[in-house]
Amino acid sequence: MKTKKILAFWLLAIAIAATSCDKNEEKDNDDFSPIPVAEHKTNIENAGFDLFDEMKLMEQEPAMQANISLGMLLDSSDPFAKNGETTQGQLSNVIAFAPVYATRNYKSDGLDAMLKTFQMNPAEEPETIQAMYDAITGVYEWNETTQSWDSIQGADNIQLLFPSEVDGTSNNASYTITYQGYTGPNPIEGYDGDLPQLVQVELKVDGTLISSFTFEVDYNTQGYPTLIEVTYTMGTFEWYMMASNTNNAQFAIEYSFKHGSTILLKLALDASGNWTKENIENNITEETTYYIDHYDYETGEWIYQEVGANDNWDYYETNTEFNVHKVIKNGNASFQVMNMKVAGAIDVEGFGTKMLAIDEQYDWETQEEQIVAEQTKAINDYISLSLRYADTDDVIAFVEAYPVSEDYTYQEYWYDGEWHETPISVTETDYWFSMRFVFADGSKVDAETYFDDVFENLIADIEAYINDLELEYGK
Repeated sequence: MKTKKILAFWLLAIAIAATSCDKNEEKDNDDFSPIPVAEHKTNIENAGFDLFDEMKLMEQEPAMQANISLGMLLDSSDPFAKNGETTQGQLSNVIAFAPVYATRNYKSDGLDAMLKTFQMNPAEEPETIQAMYDAITGVYEWNETTQSWDSIQGADNIQLLFPSEVDGTSNNASYTITYQGYTGPNPIEGYDGDLPQLVQVELKVDGTLISSFTFEVDYNTQGYPTLIEVTYTMGTFEWYMMASNTNNAQFAIEYSFKHGSTILLKLALDASGNWTKENIENNITEETTYYIDHYDYETGEWIYQEVGANDNWDYYETNTEFNVHKVIKNGNASFQVMNMKVAGAIDVEGFGTKMLAIDEQYDWETQEEQIVAEQTKAINDYISLSLRYADTDDVIAFVEAYPVSEDYTYQEYWYDGEWHETPISVTETDYWFSMRFVFADGSKVDAETYFDDVFENLIADIEAYINDLELEYGK
């Protein structure tokens, strides 16, 4: 539990901390934009509405309907099954079909799921991709009568011809895939096949290009990926994702979503440190605690007691600690929604050291309120955040952590030598922290009022993605 809390706090900090302001910079009214506070609050709210309007425009792109149509046809019939290379359901995990499933499921799964679909780890692809690609190159045309794909050999790439609309009968759309594999040394144990180096996809309707997808990877001489770039265009909308790793000492990641030249959503992160496999393993510790438990009939309570590893124990718990501040020393990032950008500065090592010290000093079972109070203070001491206009860099509000508590009540049957049939009400308190904006006039508004939980999910997905890359390729 404590590991989860510490990592969550660190993630929040690193995900929105950037170098646009000095951590030691004093905050005073002169730092704020001269725009009236009420106008700031209206602008923040309008940013959310503007983003929603842009997403609705994206849903009207012809590529959305074409991908829905292709996705349904692929679900009903696998065009490559006759070659023995794929089985029903596998295509959703193949890089080349990421655009199809990302856009097809957008309305039901949401923005964060669409972003997650584009997060590609080269090592997750099927083995010997080039051999599979070479075996299935050709033209595949949807047969409305047989409700299956007709295979036509002779092409040097993969082409799927199908109706651009659901229930359409004319194969007026084409989905073309070109693949190039990396065949040099690679660090994946027991695998001698290729890794994806370049995947290009074009979606056309009536001969007009309406969507494109490019997935490109650069590898070093040992076969470790040093740069992964994904670009997906849909009409005038563009998604871009990039992850780079320089000698396991510098890391950068960027996610952007634009409509023309307008940035709708952008998250940029860079970090320095040492995330070699050896250093990561050296900073992961496990501690196992053993317990016995029994029921005390005199008090009517279960008794839990910690025992040594060699005693007769009933159960055990293993707590895993990852000293992330020993792996990442400095981190900079910015998070932008429309013209609103959260930025700031963070002392990663100092913050991580303080959070671990708090965790060691207090007991989560009995001192949760004190722990949250101390952690909140640490966030404000080591992290300086502000909400700004992206185009002018003017400060709208400063961001601060604050402790939050909530009482909850439940019914419990009780025992004082004998059981009582009438339950008693027990009230307990949950403690956590939240973030809020502090405006020039001193008014404070919780950040969740403006930013939906989808961005928290996005941050978690990005962190999981980074962890996957480190585990697969970390030296």
